[in-house]
Amino acid sequence: VTGRFTREWLESVRRWALFAWLFLGAGILMGAWWAYLELGWGGYWAWDPVENSSLIPWLTGTALLHSLMMQERRDTFRQWNLWLIGATFLLCLFATFVTRSGAVQSVHAFGLSSLGNYFIGFILLLLAIQVYLLHKRRQQINMPQEVGALLSREASLLLTNLLFVGAAGIVLLGILFPTLARAIQGREISLGAAFYERTVGPLAQIIVLVIGVCPWLPWGGMKSGALWRRLLPATLAALGVVVA
Repeated sequence: VTGRFTREWLESVRRWALFAWLFLGAGILMGAWWAYLELGWGGYWAWDPVENSSLIPWLTGTALLHSLMMQERRDTFRQWNLWLIGATFLLCLFATFVTRSGAVQSVHAFGLSSLGNYFIGFILLLLAIQVYLLHKRRQQINMPQEVGALLSREASLLLTNLLFVGAAGIVLLGILFPTLARAIQGREISLGAAFYERTVGPLAQIIVLVIGVCPWLPWGGMKSGALWRRLLPATLAALGVVVA
């Protein structure tokens, strides 16, 4: 709104993003812990639409924290970060819509009501404001996006961003698919836990691998041989822990 994209602004945004991300993550973990203790069957995550709607902004918020690091170190991803900031907030509102509107069937959701229309209107209004502001400030935020070498911290952070946002998109599609199928085909088609395990599961495994390698990569890149020499002790230690 102010157009002041200063260093102080970036540091402030990162602190607030981390603060919100920690609280959302703690809320998800406490919900899973409650389910594990209280439901009596050991479950902690059932891929329910309301559960999923809390996970989506956490995924985009995690991507934001990584890309803010890129902007801080390399002054790139300005526009991408602003989109992630807006998307994460809108997805929090979408989670409230899923819970309160009744448009999406869930054991945790309220009954069908007209309240969802207000949430949809508010989300569309904020989205329009965000698009307008990004268009208005496009000269200030459009910067050349240089990633550098493939074996660099920049490239690994970019890959991490794409994986987190891709996982969020898949979960969002899983939430909306039954509603879309009902509107288009007139019948309910639900997606169970197996769908998410086949789609989000592999992405999560790749994310764990990339996050494990990323701290060993320097800014600007390095040769594959040097990376392997760095990773070899950690790889052997990991294999030893697995065998033990």
